[in-house]
Amino acid sequence: MNRTVMLVAGEASGDLHGAALIRAMAEKNPQIFFCGIGGDQMRRAGMRPVADSSGLAVMGITEVLGSFLKIRNVYKTAEMILASLRPDLLILIDYPGFNLRLAREAKKHHIPVLYYISPKVWAWRSSRVQQIAERVDKLALIFPFEVEWFQERGVDQAVYVGNPLMDQAPDFREMRPDAVVASRPVIGLLPGSRPGEIRRMLPVLCEAAELISQKIPGARFILSAAPGTHLADIQAWAAASGAPSHMEVVSGAYPVLDAADVVAAVSGTVTLEAALAGVPGVLVYRMSAISYAVARRVVNVPYAGLANLIAGAEIMPELLQENATPEKVCDAVCLLLQDKDRRKLHHHALSEVRAALGSPGVAERTAGLALSMLGDH
Repeated sequence: MNRTVMLVAGEASGDLHGAALIRAMAEKNPQIFFCGIGGDQMRRAGMRPVADSSGLAVMGITEVLGSFLKIRNVYKTAEMILASLRPDLLILIDYPGFNLRLAREAKKHHIPVLYYISPKVWAWRSSRVQQIAERVDKLALIFPFEVEWFQERGVDQAVYVGNPLMDQAPDFREMRPDAVVASRPVIGLLPGSRPGEIRRMLPVLCEAAELISQKIPGARFILSAAPGTHLADIQAWAAASGAPSHMEVVSGAYPVLDAADVVAAVSGTVTLEAALAGVPGVLVYRMSAISYAVARRVVNVPYAGLANLIAGAEIMPELLQENATPEKVCDAVCLLLQDKDRRKLHHHALSEVRAALGSPGVAERTAGLALSMLGDH
């Protein structure tokens, strides 16, 4: 039977996970028509776009205000498509401010909703739990601690499917058991995927790289250009930010993680990817003063990094806001490179985080859940 599934992902990581889900569903039922909002990855996987998602990935109050008109126009388009097309299933991927509103519209039209990668209401805005309970038919969770958290609050439609990074991370090199670092260590720089955070954090990382190269003359640097960003733009911004002349710029995080001895990473999914790769690192993040003031009042978790949250300890040092300086990044990276015992402890903690995230097959399990909602599985 022909089915129509609409998907919505507003950020690069959601685009990646959405594409894997589309492929897994299409393999089980080739007759499904996929449409929605996403990036190049979801389009290549077979989704017909109904609106341009570029510019939707913003974080923080001032950043959202700057993109308000773009976000509003895309939302109105999504709302119109939802009402006219009446898909058999709406799959929402992360991006909660946008997607929870769209879930409310879906309920008006009696369209079932699968929310894949839940809003992080355990971290902030826990008041959204009631919205999720009322508007979402199935909630596919990606962190093991989330199931109990949601069930304690009466959200019984929550299901743990595993973490999609377990599907998409390649088989990285074995962790070095003796934690030895080469005489010319490789430092990976991961400045994030959102344009605003790249503009804020790339100068910090590049200046830190220059300081590290003065302390460790043989150090090499690899800078990641995240999916959805242009390699040439990142190269130009890095040069303008004072990056060492020998810095290499590559597409994606995995080539960086595969080569690096240590990383300096902007808070987000990439810090968890570093943990899965077994690469010690430092988390660095800075947002606008207004956004930070609000975040301090509403965020109710002890750590910014996902690996730290899963471990329940600061296994990846966090340099936030006024501490996110080139000097402090340099000191933290050099300490990880030069302290063998610290590196061994770090590696052990990272291996425990990897074990906690379960097994691959996440896209297939989520596809099975989606197909069961269509009555096809």
